[in-house]
Amino acid sequence: MKKTARKLSVQGSALIVSVIFSTLIAMGTVALQNFQYLTHKTNHKSFEGNKARYIAESGIMLALDELNKQTSSPFSGAGDFTWVSAGANVYTLTRSDIGTVNVTVDYSNPSAVMIKSYGFYESVRKGIEVKAIKAGSSAINPIFPGAIAAMSDIVTMNSFTVD
Repeated sequence: MKKTARKLSVQGSALIVSVIFSTLIAMGTVALQNFQYLTHKTNHKSFEGNKARYIAESGIMLALDELNKQTSSPFSGAGDFTWVSAGANVYTLTRSDIGTVNVTVDYSNPSAVMIKSYGFYESVRKGIEVKAIKAGSSAINPIFPGAIAAMSDIVTMNSFTVD
């Protein structure tokens, strides 16, 4: 009888060890899946944020391009896009190609043009504000006195995230 009790005790302890080991494996699997899900979610949000920022940057480039292409008053309708007057010397452009860009240009001081661009992609919104100083008279690129020669002529470029 003593041998049978010992044999049952060994078999019972093996069962307990295998249940504990299986539980630990299951907990590790759930933790790994949760980590993978959170990593994927974080990467997707980062991707959306980068897309929104790139869209906002493209809005800045659209405004600078408009300033450089015009031979007379910029935003007069002769450019590539239809800019809408939003008050005295303030113009806006909204485009929805890949995401949505909303650009506002304050041209009240042609020597220091303020450009604000917001990029929207899915649920993320990013904004960039630029103060562009006109190029000096010795600059090669400008075709009219208020032109911005290039991104290198931007004195301040403040990037801000909008929640």
